[in-house]
Amino acid sequence: MAKILVIDDEPDILKLLATVISDDGHDVVGELDGIKAFGRFQREKPDLVILDLMMPKIDGLDICQQIRSDSKLPIIILSATSSEEKIIEGYERGADDYILKPFEPSELKAKVKVHLRRAKLGNYDSPDDLPSRKDSKDDSDVTRMLFGKYALLEQIGSGGSGRVYRAHLINEPENTIALKILSPVLAGDRDFLQRFLQEAEFARGVDEPRIAKIYEAGHFHGAYYYTMELVEGISLTKAINLEGPLDIPNALHMVSDILNALAAIHEADLIHQDVSGNNILLSLDGMSKLVDFGIARQHQKAGQSTTHRFLMGTPQFMSPEIALGEEQDIRSDLYSLGIALYFALVGNPPFTGKSMNILYQHIHDEFTVPGSIPGPVAQFIHTLTAKSPESRPTHPGEALIQLSNIIE
Repeated sequence: MAKILVIDDEPDILKLLATVISDDGHDVVGELDGIKAFGRFQREKPDLVILDLMMPKIDGLDICQQIRSDSKLPIIILSATSSEEKIIEGYERGADDYILKPFEPSELKAKVKVHLRRAKLGNYDSPDDLPSRKDSKDDSDVTRMLFGKYALLEQIGSGGSGRVYRAHLINEPENTIALKILSPVLAGDRDFLQRFLQEAEFARGVDEPRIAKIYEAGHFHGAYYYTMELVEGISLTKAINLEGPLDIPNALHMVSDILNALAAIHEADLIHQDVSGNNILLSLDGMSKLVDFGIARQHQKAGQSTTHRFLMGTPQFMSPEIALGEEQDIRSDLYSLGIALYFALVGNPPFTGKSMNILYQHIHDEFTVPGSIPGPVAQFIHTLTAKSPESRPTHPGEALIQLSNIIE
């Protein structure tokens, strides 16, 4: 059978791992000292390495990278560290798998078996054959970080709720998608996670071309994620940073598209909760799309509003009721869209500064729309961004009627 090197500074863990793995007939060699681990690896010439990250004197990630630079053998990280950053970095440094402590012995044994079988069949590339991010010129050659059944090609966005990657299923490289990994802050809230998985199912059922389609939600070794349609285009924020404010016809067309998206969300009894410059994409086909359902949630009952234990969304676009932690509904999304319209026409949001100052301004301060913007458009912005939800349109359909009167 195989020889397996286990590197962990906890003697009890070493004994447990030796017992579990030797049950399948493997020869287990243990090493407590991270400094001596690479020398032990070179002497023993194992078939597979199981490695802890939290080692004294030397980081387990450094050991992983050192081993990977010398060998193509499979490396499994076994660690209590569940942060998204460490998991991704583990794969970047050369790990083939990541298992969280406490672990299920049956899972570990199964993964050892799979990786040994792949190694025997020659399905592990030599380190010299692996492309690097620096040298790669083609997305298909970018170093792929395996994340469960997905290959992450590159990071294409980030924010308070997590990071977004261009990705594809390992066995379907031709079908590129967007994969968002929720931030550790959100992933650490059990109530949020339960609600997130449930409401992602509702979001999957929303069929509207102006909304990036949600495909799947799940978790992989403590990191929660969802996959969605990859929209080819740029965000409203990036478009403004590159080319300045939109002209009035294009800005109103963008708002019309997003109102249609919000109407579909409203029909599904959902609230997006983060309508912002980063989540409005101007696609190459001329249609504006609403993306990122990472913090969307469902009404408890149709027509009811909801509250949160902590703030959700982007401060520059956040409604007063969300800033106050009060009840919210679809009209909160309309407020955010009104701020987005101001942003599209002016080039910056009406309230700026540090996050807490911005929230204070949303709650207490009024803003003036520049005189260069026609009166009906300015009035529409003020209607959407009224401090009281009762003074805003009751639903996206009502706002669309008001907008059509302006366009005509």
